[in-house]
Amino acid sequence: MKDDAKYEAVTGVIWDIKRCPVPTGFDARRVGPCIRRLLENLGYTGPLTITAVGILTDVSDDFLRAITSTGITLDHVPYDYKSIVTVMYNWTDSNPPPANLMVISTAFDKTVGELSLEGYNILRPFGYDPLAFPSTNAEILWSNFLLADTEALGEDKCSGKSESVPWVCSVCEDVDGQGFDEFKSHLSSRKHELKVSNWFPEKQQHSAPSESHDEEDQEEAVEAGVESPLDSHPKNSTTMLRKQPKKKRKKRSA
Repeated sequence: MKDDAKYEAVTGVIWDIKRCPVPTGFDARRVGPCIRRLLENLGYTGPLTITAVGILTDVSDDFLRAITSTGITLDHVPYDYKSIVTVMYNWTDSNPPPANLMVISTAFDKTVGELSLEGYNILRPFGYDPLAFPSTNAEILWSNFLLADTEALGEDKCSGKSESVPWVCSVCEDVDGQGFDEFKSHLSSRKHELKVSNWFPEKQQHSAPSESHDEEDQEEAVEAGVESPLDSHPKNSTTMLRKQPKKKRKKRSA
């Protein structure tokens, strides 16, 4: 029997903007429309949210304004890998199964696999090969997904709405707002500067520390709940995991 519930359920798209950047020379405004057309073609009709997640101060204003003009929301996070895992878990808190989740990235395979076991319908926009180099998977993504749909932008109905699209600043513990100009204003505010200094007391604004472990080790640490503090400063023992669900996830039998 065909399970129709998932086709009408909410769908969340989390776009790892660092690991899957749009290729140079292509219009970033095509990302949102292509995602919508892909889901429509697959029969998904439920509410849809597309969120670009990453250290957005490392991304050009023109690029961010372009993607928000097609309805893509922004989530500015303090860390690259750790923060995106937290964003995924927080999304599942508000959207129980049979919700649909698409993670546009070349990482997070273990986290996505765990969510699949919990009943989430995982959607992949391309044929992911876990043995391939990350850059290879990124190229497959855009050649089969973004660049192949040349008509998407012309048919999109969300263009020009950058000033009504929501944004979140996870650096400031989920301060949110609406509109790209307001987002930029927040990033230059004194309040945001103070939060950045709290996260990285020995770093300058707009420069996040590098993550010392490889991605697989980081994901294992996040899922096990033993992630190291956000920085080495002894006064800052807070971890990104503080915002994960308080409930314990059931262990799967072998």
